[in-house]
Amino acid sequence: MIGLLHAQYNLQLIEDRDGELERYDAAFANLKNVLRDRDAEASDLKVSIDELEAQVCMSRMMCMYACM
Repeated sequence: MIGLLHAQYNLQLIEDRDGELERYDAAFANLKNVLRDRDAEASDLKVSIDELEAQVCMSRMMCMYACM
C-alpha cells in the first residue's frame, strides 16, 4: 500500500513538472515572438529614419541653391 502511495505521489510530481515545463515553453515561445516583432519594428524605424534624413539633406541642398 505504501509503495502505491509513493508511486502516485511521484506520478503527481512528474505531471506537475510536465505542466510547469509546458507553461515555460509557451512563455518562451511568446517572448521569442515579442522579440522578433520588436526587432522587425526597429528595423522598419531605422529605414524610416534613413529616408527622413535623406529628405532633410535634399531640402538643405535645395535651400542652399535657392539662396545663391
